[in-house]
Amino acid sequence: EEAPALYVYREIMDGRVQTGIFGCVSVDEYKNNIIKKHELTRVEKEIDRINHFDVCNANTEPVFLTYRDDKRIRVIVEGWAEHHEPEYDITASDGIRHMLWPVTDENTIATLTGLFKEIPALYIADGHHRAASAVKVGQKRRKEHPDYTGKEEFNFFLSVVFPYDQLTILPYHRIVKDLKGMEPKAFIGSMKFNFELMAMPGFPCKPVEKHCFGLYVDGEWFHLKAYPDIYAK
Repeated sequence: EEAPALYVYREIMDGRVQTGIFGCVSVDEYKNNIIKKHELTRVEKEIDRINHFDVCNANTEPVFLTYRDDKRIRVIVEGWAEHHEPEYDITASDGIRHMLWPVTDENTIATLTGLFKEIPALYIADGHHRAASAVKVGQKRRKEHPDYTGKEEFNFFLSVVFPYDQLTILPYHRIVKDLKGMEPKAFIGSMKFNFELMAMPGFPCKPVEKHCFGLYVDGEWFHLKAYPDIYAK
C-alpha cells in the first residue's frame, strides 16, 4: 500500500462467520506478555521458522490472535465490510470463503488503533512458534541496527485478530502409528504411572478441563488426566 493500512478479514466456513482485522502487532507487547500464550514452544521448530523469516525478510504467515469482544470495534469492522466492496472474495478448494477489505481511511485507522490500546490483552489462538520466531528475528534485527527507533517493520509481526465469541474451537488430534513393540494392553497400563485413567466405552472422549485428553487405542476410548506432578514440571 502507498500508506499504512489495516484490513478487515472475514472467513466463512460451514455457515459460521468470523470477522476480524489483519495488521501488525508489537514485538514488545509479546515480550511484556500483553500478547498472552498458552503453549510452550520447541527450540527445533523455532529455529526452522527463525531461519525462514530471516532469509525471506518477511512474515510469510500471520499469527492468529483473539481478544475479548469490544462492541465499538465490532461496529466499525462490520460497518466497513457492509459499506465497502471487498478487494478479494474467494472460496478456496476446502470450501472456506475468504473476504478482505483494505481500510485506508486515516481516521478509521486511528480510531481502531486507539480502541485496541484499551484492550488489556490479546491471546494467541494459533501460531505460538510463528510468534516466538518473529519476535526473535525482530530482536536479531535490533542488534544489527542498534540505532533503531521502534518504528521499523522488524519491531512488529503480522497477525489476524478475531473477537473470541466468533471463534469455534476445534479438537486437536495426533496419531501415534507405532507402539514400539508394546501390546495395546501394556501400553494402556503404562499410562497409569502418569495419568488418571478411565475407560470410556461406547463414545468418543472429549476433554472438558485442563490437562486432560482422550485416547483411542485398540478399538476403545479412554479419558486421561495428568497427575499434578507431571504438568507442573
